Order: sequence, then structure tokens, then C-alpha cells
Amino acid sequence: MPIAPALRRRLKNPATARVYQGSLNILRRAAIWHDLLLARCARRAVPAVSVRRRPSAAVDTDRIAVFVIHAETLDASHRRALRALAAAGYCVALVNNQAFDLEDVPPEAAFVIENHNVGRDIGAYIRTLRCLQAEGVLPSLGRVLFLNDS
Repeated sequence: MPIAPALRRRLKNPATARVYQGSLNILRRAAIWHDLLLARCARRAVPAVSVRRRPSAAVDTDRIAVFVIHAETLDASHRRALRALAAAGYCVALVNNQAFDLEDVPPEAAFVIENHNVGRDIGAYIRTLRCLQAEGVLPSLGRVLFLNDS
């Protein structure tokens, strides 16, 4: 930001002109730093979880198991865990941190939720819990079991 020629002519003392020019440079750097700081601190929009499958009305949601995975496809251990949880009487909410094919998910998973890889384990638990509360299926005296595939 050079000093305008008219202002330079009015500033008789060259030292005053240098101080003024230095002040302008400091202000310019401070403005750039402020913009960079704001850009770094700006909160990014967090994508909402996507509920891909909801349970039928006949499913009992007094006991919910939130099963968080990070896989493109379900492997044999995921399927065994889903069968065991459903056999134990849990309404299973399968939460995947990746996009996946809904046709690949067995019927034991009453809820199927995509978390869009925001918060791997604990973050996925919290986001799923909020999602289940918003769906109105989380009873006040119910039981929720949290587990992951690691």
C-alpha cells in the first residue's frame, strides 16, 4: 500500500512519511493475519447422518445396540455380530463411517445409518444417539449398548 502522492507532498518530514508507510504495512499484514486466522477457525459444516433404513413398527426398541463399523462391505465377522446381537434381543443400529450398498446389509440390522466418516468411534456413538433421539425411538428407561468392529 504505497502512500498516495498527494499525502506524500503534504507530509513535509521524510521520517514522518516512512513511519506512516511502515504503519500502513503493519496494518496490511495484521489484516492478512486476521483473515487467515478467521479462515482457520471457521467451523466447517458437519454433514448430517443419513438414515438408510428404519425399523418396522413391530420392532421393539427398548434395547438398542449401536454397532459402528468402518468398511466398504460387511465381512463375516460383522454378519456374525449382527446375528448375535439380534438373537440377544437387541434392536441393532448399524452405523458405517463409509458409504455402502444397502443391499449388502442383512435384515438383522433394524437401523442402517451412514455417518459420513465424522467421528470414528466416540463421535459416531454420539451422532447416532442424537439421531435415534430425533427419530423418537430411544426410550427413557431403555438400554443402549455401544460397540465397534475393532
